[in-house]
Amino acid sequence: MDLILADLQWTVCLVYLDDIIVFGRDFQEHLARLGTVLEKLRQSNLKVKPSKCDLFSTQVHYLGHVISAEGVKPDPAKIEAVREWPIPANQTEVQSFLGLASYYRRFVKGFADIARPLHRLQERGKRFQWSEECQEVFEKLKTCLITAPVLTYPDPKKSFILDTDASEVGIGAVLSQVEGETEQVIAYASRALTRQERKYATTKKELLSLVTFTKHFKHYLLGKEFVLRTDHNSLRWLHNFQGLEGQLARWVEQLANFQYKIIHRPGRLHSNADALSRLPNWKPENLSADQGAQPLGAELRVCSLQEGGSGASRTSEMDELSQAQLDDPVLKRIRDAKQGVDRIGPDDPELKPFAPVWDQLEIRGSQLVRVAPANSDAAQVIQVVLPRALVPGVLKQLHNAPTGGHLGVQKLQGKIKDRFY
Repeated sequence: MDLILADLQWTVCLVYLDDIIVFGRDFQEHLARLGTVLEKLRQSNLKVKPSKCDLFSTQVHYLGHVISAEGVKPDPAKIEAVREWPIPANQTEVQSFLGLASYYRRFVKGFADIARPLHRLQERGKRFQWSEECQEVFEKLKTCLITAPVLTYPDPKKSFILDTDASEVGIGAVLSQVEGETEQVIAYASRALTRQERKYATTKKELLSLVTFTKHFKHYLLGKEFVLRTDHNSLRWLHNFQGLEGQLARWVEQLANFQYKIIHRPGRLHSNADALSRLPNWKPENLSADQGAQPLGAELRVCSLQEGGSGASRTSEMDELSQAQLDDPVLKRIRDAKQGVDRIGPDDPELKPFAPVWDQLEIRGSQLVRVAPANSDAAQVIQVVLPRALVPGVLKQLHNAPTGGHLGVQKLQGKIKDRFY
């Protein structure tokens, strides 16, 4: 579909897998564009099902959102799932709830702050205990999502404003544009600092915030002039820093890809980004070594192949995955080799595709996984080796699930790579 409508993408329509949205400023323009898209489909011998078409609407439900002339807001049908979610009884159910809720985090200021106690429940080796604080956070998070504001559309003709800030325990950002005499929010973002990052000097933390969020919002900012506001005055002289080496030099080099003007705004006026970085539940004593170590957006990681999977369904899913690995001739040979049943190695012709990662493959539990080595910038990643037979099913589940089907193609691929090899 991307190839068929390639010359119409972004100017006449938007395409995600088999979902197409045609837009126009008025009825006549919309009608003409609709005809253009349908003609393209006809030329490719493709048909659309009338019952699945929504024509001439002033607002549409698209990829988990309601899109109208006013802006973008969460789809009430998806938010209803959050409203009706039962109290989680174990770590898996907490993970499933956060997977759905996190998809709409850009609508909630300080989402990471609100959700932090629930994330702490998922620490390895920690006994699951649902406290009054967890219940309060659970209800507050549902309320925030249900009453989420309408975020404005980005206008590519206008300059963007990126406010960033860093505190002792976290970094935050707000992307906005000026509409009339007011600033309208496009998206919020925030994350906790890793144990290593919390040791950075103040200027380095502020610089980390700049690098992190310019990268996060690069699809808006790259190739355009924008205003970068910070309450840290030293960053105004960023490009005058001399003798930078190592990580700092790489960060400044990354920022050189963007066209921006740094403006200092006193802390008392910088409350939007400041509030996202100064998160009460990100106190060092409340953070484990692994918390916050995930890159921005890691909380959107696919939590289950089944929507709202219970502990029992999760176990069944893992058993099915293990059996599928055994049914796959190549993966079975690798499993046998790793378990010492068969004396083969990566020089075997059939196993050569796995040669580059051979030493990273191991059996954990009942599954063959790849353990990607950790580096200074990211936590260790464990990927389940996915049998070929399950690839179509995984793609379908991720496309249809509330936490996966709404992501862009590149983000969806990223989520798959987060979990599977």
